[in-house]
Amino acid sequence: MQISTDCWRASKEEDEQDKAAWLKAKRAEEQAESEAWSEQYLMPPLGGTERAVAWGVRCRHQVLAAAYTALVTEGEISEAEWEGIKESARAVTRAGWWIEQRSSQPDDLPELLRAATEADRPTGRPKTPTSDRPVPRLGPRCPLRGPASGGWRIRSHMTAADGALSGCHSHRPELEIGHQLK
Repeated sequence: MQISTDCWRASKEEDEQDKAAWLKAKRAEEQAESEAWSEQYLMPPLGGTERAVAWGVRCRHQVLAAAYTALVTEGEISEAEWEGIKESARAVTRAGWWIEQRSSQPDDLPELLRAATEADRPTGRPKTPTSDRPVPRLGPRCPLRGPASGGWRIRSHMTAADGALSGCHSHRPELEIGHQLK
């Protein structure tokens, strides 16, 4: 007995619809659990787009839960030391940072939190430079934009006009992610 192409397509479309509905319900359940967890542990709201904030809340919950298991339950960090890590995590309120860390090793969290940049820890007011030079920012073609930047501080010269880096030739790719330059 052979199934007709029409029957196969109809069956496949139903499967895809069922899968999409299941995934939507699963995401809603994860979101509700993550938001309840954030409220229970007094985590501050995250900043970013609506979509990034929702995803970032889930990622923060997953990253911190995995880190607690790896560092406290299975590791050698005390509850008091964990409280310090949790306080550092509260300071990182950029949703994108949590999204970028979603695949990191749980026991790397303390180092990742130390390497987080000031942009990941907004204070409510913009930082101003100590001189009249413009604040450096990555240009649109810079290969270190987005997740690959990993919190590097980049030593480079700037154009006087707008503060953008004048070329990516001065990045230091030999540095490890998270290394902070002075």
